[in-house]
Amino acid sequence: HRLVYSVEDAQVCIVACRYHYDA
Repeated sequence: HRLVYSVEDAQVCIVACRYHYDA
């Protein structure tokens, strides 16, 4: 598990989290 995330990883996490909670 990386402690430092790239901008792309951050965007993917945000989208995934939003999709998960909005579902």
